[in-house]
Amino acid sequence: MSLLEDYKVMCMACNKPVTSNPLRVPVPARGNRPATEHMFHSSGIECANAPEVNYILMRNERHVGHRIG
Repeated sequence: MSLLEDYKVMCMACNKPVTSNPLRVPVPARGNRPATEHMFHSSGIECANAPEVNYILMRNERHVGHRIG
């Protein structure tokens, strides 16, 4: 099973589901934040032509050291 079969991978740029191999961009660890990976569509054309989703998505991110509000 691939990552795409186990979980619905969403593009960080457009918040639409990625149906092919995602472009993985490593984000290095910094301060208290662990190293992570951001996933995008493999091309800009694929990002633009991705199907719309019919539900509201919310990205949960924790910002350590930043004051929100």
